[in-house]
Amino acid sequence: MKKTLFAIRSLAAVILAAVCFSGCGNSSSRAGAEADYIVLNALENNDFYIEIEEIKPEKSAVRPAEEACTISIKDDILKCKLPYIGEVRYSFSKKDAVALNAENVSITPKVTVKPQYKKYYALLEFTVRNKVTTEVLYFKVAVYRDGSALVKVESQFRDPISYSGWLEERPE
Repeated sequence: MKKTLFAIRSLAAVILAAVCFSGCGNSSSRAGAEADYIVLNALENNDFYIEIEEIKPEKSAVRPAEEACTISIKDDILKCKLPYIGEVRYSFSKKDAVALNAENVSITPKVTVKPQYKKYYALLEFTVRNKVTTEVLYFKVAVYRDGSALVKVESQFRDPISYSGWLEERPE
């Protein structure tokens, strides 16, 4: 764990230096530098806060998120409020069990940082077990260098669904 943290901090320093030296003063580089800062800060502090803008069900059209939809991972604790649109192959007993909501769920994410052969900058993979329905949800959260994020959720009881949004600084 210490080696991974050291590698992330070293990578953050190199990228921030490269961004600053490559184009300070250019407005588009500032936007890029700000996005890099948010992404690297999230990795270094194990603090990911993603605001969802679009919901992408597997078998229907992309929809904008009409209400506040977020996914938050801080110190391996998951909080999320994600609506579900798609086919459910299981009869849930609770009214809102269809939504993918979690509050203070402990997770153990597998984190992959900047693999050379992929487009994403960081990938978090983890599972969440719903104790009421015994459903297991498989999450993949890809964070890109520009701060955009893609969240894909799969389950044995429902069709896969994806959400796209932006990594943001956590609101106070």
